[in-house]
Order: sequence, then C-alpha cells, then structure tokens
Amino acid sequence: MREEALKRQLARVRRFGVALLGALASLAWLLAVRAFEALAEAARTARAIGPRESARRAGWLLARAAGFALASLAALFVAGAFIAARVAGSFSRVAIVLLFVVAVPLALRHLLRPRVPRGVATAFNALVVLALLCANGRDAGAVLRRHGDWFLGWRSDASAMTTRARIALASRLLERFDPPRDMLSHELSPEETPRYFGPWRPDETPYPAERTWVHWYHPLGGARTLPLFESRRFGAARPQPRPAECELGHCGVDLAAPLGAPVYAIADGVVERVERDAGEGGRAGRYVRIAHVDGWVTRYIHLSTIRRDLRPGMHVAAGETIGAVGRSGVDENFPHLHLGLSRKSGAMSELYVDPEPFLRVWELR
Repeated sequence: MREEALKRQLARVRRFGVALLGALASLAWLLAVRAFEALAEAARTARAIGPRESARRAGWLLARAAGFALASLAALFVAGAFIAARVAGSFSRVAIVLLFVVAVPLALRHLLRPRVPRGVATAFNALVVLALLCANGRDAGAVLRRHGDWFLGWRSDASAMTTRARIALASRLLERFDPPRDMLSHELSPEETPRYFGPWRPDETPYPAERTWVHWYHPLGGARTLPLFESRRFGAARPQPRPAECELGHCGVDLAAPLGAPVYAIADGVVERVERDAGEGGRAGRYVRIAHVDGWVTRYIHLSTIRRDLRPGMHVAAGETIGAVGRSGVDENFPHLHLGLSRKSGAMSELYVDPEPFLRVWELR
C-alpha cells in the first residue's frame, strides 16, 4: 500500500512539473514574441523621431529595465529565502521562485497593460519585498540569513563567497540581533554569584560571594567558525518529524572542523547527559548535554571522543574541553560539530533556539 501511495505521489509530482514547465515555456515564447515586436516598433519609431529623441527614450527604457532588474533581484533574495524556508527540493524552489518573481509580474504587465501605467512588474516585486520585510520585521533578517544563499548550494568559489558575505551583511542589518546580557561574557556582582553558579546540592558548598567574570565561548578554538552552507544552518530541511520552532528542520548548526579538534564548553554549567556509545546515540552518535543558567541547554553532537572523567552531575567551566570533533552517527558526512541550543520552558518541554547569532558574538577561546 505504501509503495502504491508513493507511486501515485510521484505521478502527481511529475504531472505538476510537466504542467509548470509548459506554462513557463509558453510564457517564454510570449515574451520572445513581445520582445521582437517591441524591437521592430522601436526601429520604426527611431526613424520617425530622430536620433536625439531616440536616445532620450532609450535612456528612459534602460532606467526602467534597471529598476525592474533591481526589484526582481531583491525579490529573488527575500522572497526566495522565505520560499526556501518552506520548500525542500531544489527543483521546486527554482520553479516557484521563477514563477513568483518573474512570471507573475510580467504576466500582470501583459494582462493589465491597456489599463495601468508602465512599471507594474517593478512595482509588484518592490511591494512583495516591502510586504515581507514589514510583516516579518527582524524575523525577515533571520530567514534571509538562514536561507538567502540557497541557490548557491555547496559552491565555495570566490564569487559564491562574495555573494554569501553580502547576503549575510544585509541579513544582519535587518535582524539587528541583541543577545541577552546573561548570555554574553560579563562581570557578576557578589549578590549574583551564587545564583549563577547554582543550583547547589545539599552536600555542596557554594562559591564565595565575590565579583566574578562569567564567560561565554565559541565551542571551537581559533577562527570564528560558522555554518557555511544553507543546508548546515538552523531550519535546513531534515527528515520529519521536527519541532515547529526549528522550521520543521535542522534544530542546530553544523560547524566544520578537522577530525579530533577540541570542543569546549560554551559556558559554566552542569553535565546532564554523556552518551559514549555511538550506536546508542543513533544519528546523534556520541554527544554531551550541558545545562546552564536560566534554563539554557547546549548539546555537542557527533563527537569522536568524550573526555574520560566527564559524567552527569559534574560541574564544567566555560572553555573547558569536553570532547573532540568527529562524525559519529553520520559516518557518510564530513567531520563537524552539531551544536544545539535550547531553553527549558517548563518541567518537560524545551524550545530550540538558533545558535548562529550567538556564535557571532561569543568570545573565541
């Protein structure tokens, strides 16, 4: 029964793809015909009005074309990021983006041309960008940061990296991330020290009340490693089921590093779980889970080795080595650290949080 349902679903997908390609081919043919007619009309007009007027009209036409190109490019990045956050397949992403950003505005221009002024296609794309940005606020910056470079795939050449850097800059300006004070390195007053380094068990002695520095570190030493590709970021497509706060996708970030590179505790905390058996850990492999102040929890997944003396209930300090980068649980993948960040919202529930903005501001060990 499952095979028959899968065959029917694949048949529906193929029919949809054929219909979509047919619609795009018809639109391309219509645009080609319109372009040829426009060129012929422009040639006849140029002979009639003279070179000066022809140059003025040509400049105006180029300005309109540049406006449409800029509006379409902005819509491609912004609307494409929102589409990529909800659609997994590359073919489906490309088809929907082209249909939404190119086909629809040009079709509107063709259908409404006798009744509306020129520039309706440019205005449509500009309104789409403004609507997405205004309706989603800072979330638009987060979506653009996570999915804005989806069309680059695994490319890491100079032009791809330049494009990624520009998208990242635009997303940071839109997102305006402001981390909580407690999740940045800061100095504690004597009154705050016991609360931060607790909770304390009955047989433990709290730290003396004195001014103390609290540190939050990037989990990998050296350079500020960040997820490079869209498929390695928070919210990337993953097998279901997945929590809603992860966009039904990746609940963490994958940080590439050499096999065996040390992994450090992000902040002071208490070890909640240590899984040394890669088989028992499933797709997570070997991992460590640490609880921090105010209900924050970090997970260090796919480790190759874990420190021998590490055990549940043990206090660890910020920057303390807890294991080494590996690929346990995902042997077909490159060595990397999967970092998960969540916050307890109740006795039995946690909400995952995108750790990438924090990785941009935490200290380097």
